Amino acid sequence: MLSRIKSFADLLNEAAQYENEEGFVKDVGPDDINIGIESDEGELSVGDINDDGIVDNEEQQKLKDLQNMQLSRHEEQVAQISSWIAEIEGVTNMLNGVDVDSIQTLVATSEEGTILHEIFTRETKKVSKIAQEFASFGETLKGYIARKDDYKFRGR
Repeated sequence: MLSRIKSFADLLNEAAQYENEEGFVKDVGPDDINIGIESDEGELSVGDINDDGIVDNEEQQKLKDLQNMQLSRHEEQVAQISSWIAEIEGVTNMLNGVDVDSIQTLVATSEEGTILHEIFTRETKKVSKIAQEFASFGETLKGYIARKDDYKFRGR
């Protein structure tokens, strides 16, 4: 990939020019082209890549540090989403589960003339719909977790 960046930068060097403050045209050099990778010590440019497309050792360490930081952030986000899924499943079961403590079970088995029976007659569809929406969102999040190793989610 770095060799592609280097080749692309060479193309840009041949074709790209820009004006400086005095209005003179200046050729773009390799150090003027940022490859979009930042580290604690600054941004890497195409000039940091040698002619073989290899970043020198110091720059390689910067890239490794950046990759480790991105991987760590990715793993933290996956863990956060997994905890949301567990909480969503808990709320869904509380609303519309088969347990005797779920709202839907309690209102469905309530005695006529009680507050719970009133909720059952008026709000049972809402409770079911909310539970369905929560479950649907939880399944969507599970889909993202299933694709967690997809390149586009790992930071480029």
